[in-house]
Amino acid sequence: LAPLWMMHNGVLRRRSLVEFILGGVGVVVLSFWVLLLDGQPLEAIKLFYERTIAMQSNRVTPWTIFTQVPELGFLQQVLLAGVILLAFIVAVWPRKRTMRRLAAFSAALVIGFELTANYWFYPYVTWFEPFVFFALLLATNEKSALDAESAQLSAVGDQQQTEAAA
Repeated sequence: LAPLWMMHNGVLRRRSLVEFILGGVGVVVLSFWVLLLDGQPLEAIKLFYERTIAMQSNRVTPWTIFTQVPELGFLQQVLLAGVILLAFIVAVWPRKRTMRRLAAFSAALVIGFELTANYWFYPYVTWFEPFVFFALLLATNEKSALDAESAQLSAVGDQQQTEAAA
């Protein structure tokens, strides 16, 4: 998501890049400061890595397409590369940027990444769910073809009710 979120305001400037990196470093520091509490931060980092990243990379689940159909395993890395390429493409395209598009592209990238992962579990839906809800439920002032069609159907329905009442 980093390329997409960095480029959301348009052209990437040195100051905005520095601010984005500092914000990311701040989030990491605020998230992992607890590793310093034990007094042995290197051991804590090693333990954290072993119990999270290393364990997850070796986990197998029956809920991925690659476990259910092992013959498709060769596609996993190709699809992952495609998701990474897509992350860079949507960072610069389209030119018109809105919060709804940012949320929709964020959801698409998270879903794409989850579909290529070795381990998937249904609670992982919560990782992309807020983006989907934001993209689909956010009110907008722009009218679309669906709005015009809906207004026409509503007017026809009102006219039919008026005629039926008369």
